[in-house]
Amino acid sequence: MHIMKFVVFMTLSIMLILSYTQPSVAYSMAHPRNTRILWPMYMYSPQHNGTFPGRSASHATGFKVMWRFEAKLCIASQPAVAEINGVTLIYFSSCDGHLYVVNNKGKLVWSYDTGGGMDTPALGDVNGDGKIDVVVGSGPGDLWILDATTGKLEYRIHGDFSITSPTLYPIYSRHDDIVIGSWDGSLYIITIMNNHPVIKKIRIGNCIIYSPTIVTINEKPYILIGTALSEQEIGETRGYIALIDPNIGKIIAYNEIGNQIHGGIPVTNYEGVTIAVATTLHQVVIFKLPSLKIIRQINVPGYISMSPAIGDFNGDNVPDIAVASSQGLFVYSINGTQIYSFPYTKGYATPLYADVDGDGISEIIVPGYDGRLVIINYKKGPEYFLETKGPLMRPPSIADIDNDGMLEILLTSRDFHLYCIKPIPETTSTSEITTTTRGNIGSATLQTPTQYPMQSITETSIPEHNGGARNPSGLSIPVQPDILVIMTAGLSIILVIIAIISKYYSIK
Repeated sequence: MHIMKFVVFMTLSIMLILSYTQPSVAYSMAHPRNTRILWPMYMYSPQHNGTFPGRSASHATGFKVMWRFEAKLCIASQPAVAEINGVTLIYFSSCDGHLYVVNNKGKLVWSYDTGGGMDTPALGDVNGDGKIDVVVGSGPGDLWILDATTGKLEYRIHGDFSITSPTLYPIYSRHDDIVIGSWDGSLYIITIMNNHPVIKKIRIGNCIIYSPTIVTINEKPYILIGTALSEQEIGETRGYIALIDPNIGKIIAYNEIGNQIHGGIPVTNYEGVTIAVATTLHQVVIFKLPSLKIIRQINVPGYISMSPAIGDFNGDNVPDIAVASSQGLFVYSINGTQIYSFPYTKGYATPLYADVDGDGISEIIVPGYDGRLVIINYKKGPEYFLETKGPLMRPPSIADIDNDGMLEILLTSRDFHLYCIKPIPETTSTSEITTTTRGNIGSATLQTPTQYPMQSITETSIPEHNGGARNPSGLSIPVQPDILVIMTAGLSIILVIIAIISKYYSIK
């Protein structure tokens, strides 16, 4: 029986280690069978904090471009990623009016033509059928809802919706509702009921051009938005931050800070307090929720164009705020102290936090308007950068798309390309680069940059079939059970039985 005890002990130890080495993934609210949503929407989650909770399983010594896919025009969308029936699919939109879907090798699975420019798609189960849908706004102001596996149109909702990423969250139903802003100064919450869209309109007054944030207070969901220009103030830069209770359809807290809010508003919890961080043209503004009382305002060099990200950059378990400006990357502690700056990339898009090199501390991944993606480690400084031939207008997405335990970086560029950048474990060759194209492409270089020192620093609509999905490969996505989950569950049951036998029958 000592052998049995030893086997049980070793099995438990291995399972414990595996639980820490496997990257975390996000599941859809309805948990559709055979589906994992790895990167659901803009800035990863409805809280938009830009931090991916998983990490690479092995220490990485470098990075390489695994493949790249070329669209017909520029790409200004952050990718969304899901694993459906064992196949990883990557969703992103292009200025050519198409929603593209490629697999984890960069091969086109299907595309859909909406007839207008689009932004970041969002993934979730919006009609409660247990299948994943992809939701995206288009340039004409319409909202498109497609089957995420086949590209079949499910609903097209006419409106004046902003084309930034919709936020998906179960507000009025048990499946995902769609929360999206509008150029007409209203916030819309769309619920699919009995296969029919029901739309609730909440009048705000100012244009909402960025993705709404969901924050839970006392176990109830609220919607946090930052507004741009009001209809009466065209040509000025006045804006405000507002907290909306969707159940009563009203603003319950409001703070006008005198400047237009730039980007989405990330939310986090620290020492029992829920805080939100917004950016204006020159400042990072920290608010306490639900009052929206300003805790701190931080002046940032240069001009800020998009939202910040919140994560632990230096491993001290205190949230840090990363913001990119025209003067570079700046990182501040939540108490307002500047802890890092990197002036050698000019930011437009939002940075991300993710432990892509597997060292236990999140790197900051910074997309630059100069076309460079920089990966910065607090201990080592800037580690690597990828240089593309066009501005990077949206943050990348992070996911383990090939199930090898390493987190890939999925980057879109205005040079018409989607890049897949992979961490290189210590024993892996760095030579292979593959390309998927639709024509001639420019070159992309991967370099180790100079090591710079740290510086102290209710309306409805019915489905329409305009456009259409194209599946050039005729790919049939098979249903494959998650073997690891089944094995783990089986082992767990066996171990519980052994433990019960050991306790009640005194196995020595």
